Amino acid sequence: MTKQEYLLALFDKLEPRFDEVAALKILVRHNVLDDTVLDTIYAFFESRVNQVLDETEKSKLAQATLILGRIRKMEAKDDDDESVERLIDSF
Repeated sequence: MTKQEYLLALFDKLEPRFDEVAALKILVRHNVLDDTVLDTIYAFFESRVNQVLDETEKSKLAQATLILGRIRKMEAKDDDDESVERLIDSF
């Protein structure tokens, strides 16, 4: 899977809980996913963790941020990383 595919899979899991994800999915699906875009999305999630009051939602966002960090560190855009896939599946 590519970074873009991993990110879209994560967003599919997050979308029912967080409205903002629908717009991010469109952005990722229809644009080139480069490191700048990925860094911006990561920063957005990192900042949202501190804004959410519900502890369950905060935990989910923190886990999503961890997964995003793993996706950011993947070397090649088409690099398969089974650990990332397992994290997303268990999300």
